[in-house]
Amino acid sequence: MNNSYLYEKPIGGLIGLTDFTNRWQVTIDSFNDKKFRQTVINFLNYLNPEVIKKYGNKTGDQFSIPHGSIVLNLKISEDSLYIDAPFLSIPESKVNPLLRQVSEINFSILFLTQIVLEESKLFFRIKIPLELCEPYKLYNIFYEICINADFYDDIFIEKFQAQRIYEPKCTKYSEKDLQKFFDMFKEHVTEALDYLAYFENKRWF
Repeated sequence: MNNSYLYEKPIGGLIGLTDFTNRWQVTIDSFNDKKFRQTVINFLNYLNPEVIKKYGNKTGDQFSIPHGSIVLNLKISEDSLYIDAPFLSIPESKVNPLLRQVSEINFSILFLTQIVLEESKLFFRIKIPLELCEPYKLYNIFYEICINADFYDDIFIEKFQAQRIYEPKCTKYSEKDLQKFFDMFKEHVTEALDYLAYFENKRWF
């Protein structure tokens, strides 16, 4: 118990961590300098430098960024940032109970964005003036959309037979890799249980 915990390199490698802190500071500085449009671009660069190159248009004012079971569509105008993320299609037989659940989410869980209904389809949406695109606020907007979309899509599909508007593109691991990951998982669980027993024996909280 005198050694540190087991460490395994991230399966997908270390992505986007180079110059991580500096890129955030650049985003903060551009907002403080009232370069609001550039703040949005710097924020995307902070999240992942590949976003601008892979998912942006030629003029650099529109982006379609896939994340799990949704795509975040961003549009930067002269004075506003508009984010639209298609979520789910609603079956006719389950409209009322599903919309009641959506209303609860809109009034209790979502603080910055809203889920809106348009032609039997649900969308996460927000439109904000560029001067209000403070970096921490942008981060929370992205977090709010991505986390809740990934959480509630499976629930709504199972309970109300909703359908995804965008099907996530998944790459499966090989059976060899899956077995390796499972063995690593068991090793970490075993280590955790060993530490718990050690702490209990020492009467440590």
